[in-house]
Amino acid sequence: MRFPFYRFVVFFCLCESCGGLPLDALTASTSEPDFNPLGRDAQCSAKGGQVHSLLVEWSAIDRGALEAAAKQGTVVVKYAGCELEVLPRCSAPGSYQFTALSPKQEQLRIKDEKALYAAIPIGAANLSGNLRAGNELDINLKIVGQYGLDRTELGDETISGDCASATHFVTALSVGAFELNTVRSAEAGGEASVMGAGVGGETSRRTESLRRDGEMDKCDAAANRSSEEGAPPACSAVLRVSMAPLMKGIAPIDVVVPKPKERYVSVSVGGAHVCAIRADGKAACFGDNGIG
Repeated sequence: MRFPFYRFVVFFCLCESCGGLPLDALTASTSEPDFNPLGRDAQCSAKGGQVHSLLVEWSAIDRGALEAAAKQGTVVVKYAGCELEVLPRCSAPGSYQFTALSPKQEQLRIKDEKALYAAIPIGAANLSGNLRAGNELDINLKIVGQYGLDRTELGDETISGDCASATHFVTALSVGAFELNTVRSAEAGGEASVMGAGVGGETSRRTESLRRDGEMDKCDAAANRSSEEGAPPACSAVLRVSMAPLMKGIAPIDVVVPKPKERYVSVSVGGAHVCAIRADGKAACFGDNGIG
């Protein structure tokens, strides 16, 4: 049975008056993208700024198409409602440069849809069914480097070709290897009864592989790779994509990031700048100095 929305409002107000949680605690802001169970488009709101998402739900064919497009130049995409579409016939100036990182391993455990849409907005709808069934998602990542774009802004007047649906361009691609698993809880053993009370068996956890790309044990070799060599073939899967919206109606002056001559261990890409930590611990930044 469906209830009018106003009944829920009355219910929450009564709960607060009875000493329950205050309404501001129930409506506290969350990190981007917004989670809203009322609609997928609202869940994936980019708020006009940078968008970051893991791509572990994407098929090998889709990730391969993204990698191929990045080798040709700046990747222009359509991003709307948690869906990302690469536009291979839309051309834009620019190229990506590889920066090797000390291999970094991370494990993410996702237990609810709010966390899912925060970490993997692209393709989250395809994974949400696992969480609704009471399962958890387990993601193992090994990051070895990043392909960063040599410019930080792109206007819609600088792109050409089949670009009518273009909304964003890819600013960075983190690469390495990953494993995406679903973790199911199950009762192991039989169930007994002691004076009418049920006694269940031990709870076991069963892991099922959903997707994987790259070879974790081959990623350590990436630490000694140069910018020209790029990531090792066995550890070059696209793990995470960063995007920025196209600037509307103007052709901005390109802010070109100089090719690094030293090894960097960490890179951060902003709206109009790129900062990195050198191997010696010192920071270096490149970007637009128009406002100081």
